[in-house]
Amino acid sequence: MPTSERQPRLDRQAWVDAALRAWGKSGLDAVKVEPLAAGLATTKGSFYWHFANRAELIDAALEHWAQETTSAVIDAVRAEPEARRGDRLLEEVFGPHETDRAEWMIFSAAAHPQVQPVVDRVHRARTDYLVELFRGQGVPDARARARAAVAYATYLGELQLRMTGATSAAHSGEFRAELRRLLS
Repeated sequence: MPTSERQPRLDRQAWVDAALRAWGKSGLDAVKVEPLAAGLATTKGSFYWHFANRAELIDAALEHWAQETTSAVIDAVRAEPEARRGDRLLEEVFGPHETDRAEWMIFSAAAHPQVQPVVDRVHRARTDYLVELFRGQGVPDARARARAAVAYATYLGELQLRMTGATSAAHSGEFRAELRRLLS
């Protein structure tokens, strides 16, 4: 094939993105090299250029998901003035987002030994940030922890409702007003 007609070389991130799309669509079992290669119109050789094996791809996908949906969100909220952080958190978290389906499917695979430590770390980081947010508002420690648990459970429940096709209240004015009160 002449050079001008070759597909551009896929980078590692293209494989990670494809893995997360497949995971979000059909679960962890869908993260397989041959189907991903076919979907990317490339060969398995491209995969092995970037990853030693499927487990390494899964680790990379989980780390990317954790970074984009947790660390980056927390950093964006922390960058806001304190008075605006609750509203920014609501904007960042209550979707819909392209990553919602993958997140739900990752949570569904949390019993898998490769997935569980990352999911546990994400849950802990999110809850810890909520505690920090509430403490910053002067809420005593025990109450901040309880509020964080309620706020995070609300997010998880709302995600479950959206992913199972149930009507979500997350976009109603009343729902957002209650969450604002909780986060204030």
